[in-house]
Amino acid sequence: MIPGTPVQVLQLTQDPDVSIPAIVEVMGRDPVLAARVLKVANLSVPQEVPSLSKAVVILGMRRVSTLALGVSLSATFGQGNSDGKALEGIWRRSLYSGLAARMLSAEKRTKLDDEAFLGGLFQDVGMLGMMAAMGPEYDRILESIPGHEWLVEAEHNALGTDHAAVGAAMSEAWSLPKQLVASIASHHKPEGAPDIDQPVARLVWASRLMANVLVAHDTDEAAYVARAALETHFGIGAGRMQKLLGQLAHEADTLAELFDVEVLSADQMQQTLVQAQEALLQAALDADAEASRLRGLNRELAETAGTDRLTGLHNRTRLEEVMGPMFDEAQDSGRPLAALFIDADRFKSVNDMYGHGVGDEVLRALGGVVKGFCGDAAYRYGGEEILCLLPDYDLDQAVALAEDIRRAVQAEGINAPDCIIRVSVSVGVAVMDEEFCVRSMEELITAADQALYAAKESGRNRVCVAETVPAQ
Repeated sequence: MIPGTPVQVLQLTQDPDVSIPAIVEVMGRDPVLAARVLKVANLSVPQEVPSLSKAVVILGMRRVSTLALGVSLSATFGQGNSDGKALEGIWRRSLYSGLAARMLSAEKRTKLDDEAFLGGLFQDVGMLGMMAAMGPEYDRILESIPGHEWLVEAEHNALGTDHAAVGAAMSEAWSLPKQLVASIASHHKPEGAPDIDQPVARLVWASRLMANVLVAHDTDEAAYVARAALETHFGIGAGRMQKLLGQLAHEADTLAELFDVEVLSADQMQQTLVQAQEALLQAALDADAEASRLRGLNRELAETAGTDRLTGLHNRTRLEEVMGPMFDEAQDSGRPLAALFIDADRFKSVNDMYGHGVGDEVLRALGGVVKGFCGDAAYRYGGEEILCLLPDYDLDQAVALAEDIRRAVQAEGINAPDCIIRVSVSVGVAVMDEEFCVRSMEELITAADQALYAAKESGRNRVCVAETVPAQ
């Protein structure tokens, strides 16, 4: 049970009308607590702080209540019915977490620095309670996992509950603030906290991940996990995270004696920070490489999205994207723009006689021929219809190209079971120029389509030119 004095201090500081003498009177009942608060105040300013009253003024009431609870917690659970090394590890993580939570709060200007510190410091209080109550049995659970992130699952498997739930119950029994209880209960899953408590819960959750970098066996993995979380949820990149870790190490060394916590030695901390820096640098490089890969993939997907899978030509979606700008450019420049509408003759009979698989092969071959002549100017319009849009092609050039395509298709043989299939195409040509004026790309395509219809009507396997602008 937490001694009454710290809880009274905490309750008094929740009152906006409380006076400093009232706080000092309660703190004076606990000489150890008073001495430690004075020590922190003297570490905070260059001049000597001789009294509790001045210490409270310098630190602020909320900071004093935070220190009071933290110090009493360390006194209550300083020794337990358990492995001393495990207890030491919990306290070290708790101090690092509390400091990390306060730093993150200050970084994001949440004005929750002290609440975050207390939540980080208390988040694993359930482990202390379970360790004190269960002794070696709980030690065996700790020894069975590779790291702290596996603890909740292991506790549930062995006990049906976990240290987050136990810690929340303990804090509630001590009449600690509801916000603190919520952050303890949800420090592994902050989304489970009530909406009003989410800001502190997320700071406490992230503080654990930062503390892991300094205490986990696998520093590289812990750094990767913490970096991803901080960048995603707090907008803190690898460089800034490295600076925060250095600040965390410095402040932990200053406060370690206050909470009777043995932190990493200067050499150990420097080695850990260097390893974390290397891991964060590699993570940043990996992130850049992944971003580059995703950009390339997005480009590929964008290109694929505009491509017809069967023929390899641009599809109708891509056509609709380019036809307006292409027409406007031709109209503004006064240069000609040709449209070739190409359709396979009697294609339905191929499907009926040989099946759709052979029909697909015919379309694939037809697309290959047209693309060979027109390149990126060719679009699969629908079914067996292909449209080619050709800037700067006058009528003579467009008709000549259409004839080349027609002859090449006629010469192309498609392998089918027991035979070679030869197909022909009809082509309609329309060219926007000084003599053939249209008002839109749609009118130009319609004119080419009508010319294609004329080619079909006049016997197929031929090229026809649009002679009139489509009626509107």
